[in-house]
Amino acid sequence: MKIKESLNATFDETPLPSKTSPLVDDDLDEEEAIKVTEKKNLENDIEDETLEMDEVDKEYESVDSTKYQGMIGSLLYLTSSRPDIIFSVCLCARFQEDPKTSHLEAVKRIFRYIKGTTHLGLWYPKRTSIETVVYADSDHAGDYVD
Repeated sequence: MKIKESLNATFDETPLPSKTSPLVDDDLDEEEAIKVTEKKNLENDIEDETLEMDEVDKEYESVDSTKYQGMIGSLLYLTSSRPDIIFSVCLCARFQEDPKTSHLEAVKRIFRYIKGTTHLGLWYPKRTSIETVVYADSDHAGDYVD
């Protein structure tokens, strides 16, 4: 059945032929279709688990500690004018002895944050008698990791 609209557009409302499953061919009977679908699902599950294991392994690979320590040192120097990064930098500094890929990614994320927020920070002009007293409780209720 064809319907003509006022915008000179034609719509075909003929229903499409139904299939047993969108993942299998029409030539298979229902039992074979179920077996094929289950086999595909099992193959996908095995592939997904393999990918997850590879990602976990990459997350726990060691990285060059000298490079990591240099990055942490630069960030610690920067914390004198950027108190917003102190907690994150100190958290990353805990892993200087044997840093993993996940720790390096966290440090890189801090650098990206700094790059995007260069307009923020504390400025200490010369020859001023500004006395700053700051109290902060940024240990997030004693949570050791985040």
